[in-house]
Amino acid sequence: MAVALTMHALRRPAPPDTPIELPAEPPVRLQGRRWCDFEIAGESHYQEALAAIAGHDPQGVNFHCEALLVPEPDNHSDPNAVAVVIEGRRVGYLRREDAADYGARLEALGVEGRPTACPAYICGGFITEDGDFVSYGVKLGLAWPAEIEVKAPAPPLSPLVRARLGGAPLSEEEAWHTPPVPPADAAEFRRLLSGGFEQHAVCFAGWSEGRMDYLAAVARSVGLGVRGAVTEDLTLMCVGPAPPDEDVERARSQGVTLISGDQLQELVARIASDTA
Repeated sequence: MAVALTMHALRRPAPPDTPIELPAEPPVRLQGRRWCDFEIAGESHYQEALAAIAGHDPQGVNFHCEALLVPEPDNHSDPNAVAVVIEGRRVGYLRREDAADYGARLEALGVEGRPTACPAYICGGFITEDGDFVSYGVKLGLAWPAEIEVKAPAPPLSPLVRARLGGAPLSEEEAWHTPPVPPADAAEFRRLLSGGFEQHAVCFAGWSEGRMDYLAAVARSVGLGVRGAVTEDLTLMCVGPAPPDEDVERARSQGVTLISGDQLQELVARIASDTA
């Protein structure tokens, strides 16, 4: 399979308008990690593309997305070059020293030359109080050395949850909006948002391991305490598609507030806004 990326310069990154030809087949999904902190290079050459993708915000952008890593074997500057592509736009490259290791790793994994996909995060894009512009940047959620993603199965449904669903399990996307266990109603959630946040501790029930790791990282990023089980100081439980009945009942008996993924997202945004 050939991945052709036209290059117009020998010693400079490809201009933003250089076309990218991508294969029709899905990319190989790589194993992510809990936080997007893998640095890339060359974002300064693609500021217009990053602004078009992530938008503008006086406080800076925090744009979570997915990146394609596309090998460029015909790159005249570096045949090991790997372009980072988001929403069809080139936004940077793997650092030169990383690209060589990455190519060798893909060969060892049996997917040499294939485009791959991993989580990504666009940040920056704001002006400081001194009037300096902080450029847009990109970080990847990429395990290193690269590994092909292994999907962990979701926890099995308990009999009570299965009965509530009529035998049809929810996907994590469906449960994000409407979990099988009723979350806090609008009035209760408004009361939650009107209170202080520093005392809150949250656990995640019924999610896959990968989703749980991601949710925990997001919660910690705004200062929420994260618990791996129903503890005495727990105040919130974010309910997934297959929450264990015993955990839900214990949480309710302790007065823990059950919330959906949507409500968690709103809570995190509120905390981030209040602390900005």
